[in-house]
Amino acid sequence: MSGSIAPSRPTHSATPAMPAGLWLAAGLALLLALRLLAVWGSGAGLHVDEAQYWVWSRTLDWGYYSKPPGIAALIAASTALFGDSVLGVRALAILSWILSTALLYALGRRMDGKPGTGACAALLFAASPGAAVLGLVATTDAPLLLCWSAAMLASWQALHGPDATARWRAWCAAGLLLGLGLMSKYTMAALPLAWAWLAACQPRGAPRREAWRGLAAALGLGALLLLPNLLWNASLGWPTLQHTAAITVGAVDRGDGHALAQLAAYLLGVALLAGPLALWAAWRGTRQRTEPGPDARRFALAFTLPLLLLGLLLAPHRAPQPNWVAPVLPGLCLWLALRLDVHALKRIAWAALACTALWTALSAAGDLRRWLPEGFAPRAAHLDLWKRMRGWDEALAQLQPAVAAAGPRLVVANSRNLLAHGPYAWRGLPLDWRSWNPQPEHWRHHFDMVAPLTAATAAATPLWLLTEGAPEPALLQRFATTRRIASASSDRVRLELWEAEGPIKPLENEAAAR
Repeated sequence: MSGSIAPSRPTHSATPAMPAGLWLAAGLALLLALRLLAVWGSGAGLHVDEAQYWVWSRTLDWGYYSKPPGIAALIAASTALFGDSVLGVRALAILSWILSTALLYALGRRMDGKPGTGACAALLFAASPGAAVLGLVATTDAPLLLCWSAAMLASWQALHGPDATARWRAWCAAGLLLGLGLMSKYTMAALPLAWAWLAACQPRGAPRREAWRGLAAALGLGALLLLPNLLWNASLGWPTLQHTAAITVGAVDRGDGHALAQLAAYLLGVALLAGPLALWAAWRGTRQRTEPGPDARRFALAFTLPLLLLGLLLAPHRAPQPNWVAPVLPGLCLWLALRLDVHALKRIAWAALACTALWTALSAAGDLRRWLPEGFAPRAAHLDLWKRMRGWDEALAQLQPAVAAAGPRLVVANSRNLLAHGPYAWRGLPLDWRSWNPQPEHWRHHFDMVAPLTAATAAATPLWLLTEGAPEPALLQRFATTRRIASASSDRVRLELWEAEGPIKPLENEAAAR
């Protein structure tokens, strides 16, 4: 034979790689477990805002002094499922951030047609300090970001659906999400700015007319869902809208620094909100990959730039609050993912894992100090993310036996801290909480509005006076007799418990005014 055929070597098919979606699902499950573990292991209590939201969740209403009712409803559902522990209060809020990440993955994949793009956007979002820190607590940002991310997905479908019926349904879904987002936080009102930008950029003719009609329908549905909150506000003189205006456009000249310094602080805050991985992605995207299609790029920027610019305009006139523009994160991460090379996904995943480990370590810094040498313990305390949440439950627990032994009573407190933390810490006791406000004509917070101390409410004495530090003399003068029962302290918290008897008396300035 002139030649021979060499025996063929057996071929082994390569093991198929796990799809990006499955990797992301596993990663999100791990992230959820880490965040729940961080909260459970922190040993800290609730933030004053969280404790206040918990109080709201006990009496659900269409609105509250400083916020719409979304966060109260979320906490009511969370505690109904998981109990009233700190973890139970925060569970659904933490899950909301995980679901927002999953929605961003779904949107990126739908826009680019590549699972790697969606995974990259989700990794950038999950690894950001904004999501890592805010994703550990029960704040209004949790339902807001969930509604915002879902509305982005619905908006893409509304503009690129396969037929008119699908697009119309998507606009209706976007409108419902707008309303739900507004019922969580009024920042959601910036969403229609993105819609208007995208509608104006549609081709002339039928596509543009359809987009504007869909936008109008979405706005109508959103307004309809917000209507109960607006009616509630109108019945009480618009407290939520006035509070929101006071801390945003009405807060001119509240900042302590120069306008340029406040502007720089705002920009730095936004950079910290996005985190080092997002900054690296921004730099890498300029060198690594050609720009995506203008439609995808415009869509991502539409949900980023308007709110970012609003914050930029307000920053020179008020103390910067970067979390106010937290909804820019999904759009920003999506825009960065569209510009990155999907082949770098593995590198991004490892970087995201490193960032997540770093944020988790920082969240545990306050508890690690108990195992550190004495010289290092104070330094670890400065890194404690939970330091403002420590001490309240412990100090209140010291006073609880005296309060419980006396049975049902009125409790008068002199600060929002106590009016929020107190009912949570003593939630098993039959107490009626009231706010001491030396200027009752001006509401300082929710409790001044719904539970003020009046002569009628204080008719049945004796009652408790619970104060941060020593009580104001004006408060003690309101009663015929007062005596201190006990004091308590823990970390930065120092409390005093007094017993007061006798009918409530007007102050001298009140008597003179009469």
